[in-house]
Amino acid sequence: MIFSRLAAGVLCAYWLCLGWLGAEALFSREAFAHEGGLDRCGGHHNRKTGYYHRHRNRGGASCLKGRRSEVRAIKARDGAALRDRGEGVVEEIVGRASRVVDGDTFWLARLEVVRKVRLWGVDSPELGQGCVVGGEVWRCGEEARSKLRSMVGDGEVRCVVRGRSYGRLVGRCFVGVDDVGEALVLGGWAVEDVRYSGGKYGEGEAEARTGGVGMWRGCFTKPRRWRAQKRDCGE
Repeated sequence: MIFSRLAAGVLCAYWLCLGWLGAEALFSREAFAHEGGLDRCGGHHNRKTGYYHRHRNRGGASCLKGRRSEVRAIKARDGAALRDRGEGVVEEIVGRASRVVDGDTFWLARLEVVRKVRLWGVDSPELGQGCVVGGEVWRCGEEARSKLRSMVGDGEVRCVVRGRSYGRLVGRCFVGVDDVGEALVLGGWAVEDVRYSGGKYGEGEAEARTGGVGMWRGCFTKPRRWRAQKRDCGE
């Protein structure tokens, strides 16, 4: 009787051990879902997106400390690249838009690092700026911000940074394969800034003007001129 109970106990422990090993192998597949596997904290740094994410919680307080160190390293690396290489060099940053400021500016978040980004080569109406259609003023600046917000959404945004302006990063940004600046120009929610674009968006602006879309439905003052004069047509 005692022997049979002992044998049953050993057999039960054996099957429990096999079950645990099977579950461990199943969940450990995450380690091979990304290049490089999981680190000692149970996380992985995705080289394509720039995001660090956890599959498991390991390492305790030491991992939290390492996480803060990684964030500081990102800030130092991005800042040094822009300082040392200058505005002519391209730096790529991937993240998610945490807040849209206006029609051509938003905050890009990667890990706990949040950077302000100004779209390269385009100029959108200011929030307080109005446009005129049929003799009536409508807030095209606010609508341009709404359009940009819908474009960047809560998905991944990739920005090719070209320099700095007034403390902001200036870059050409993409959602998937779509150029956000180009989409704004085509929709009539921004105009080309030829001082920087080199004519990149000229055809898109001509198409929007001909089609009478966005701001081109009526009369408006170019954003750069409006900022200088603090007024627009009809006001």
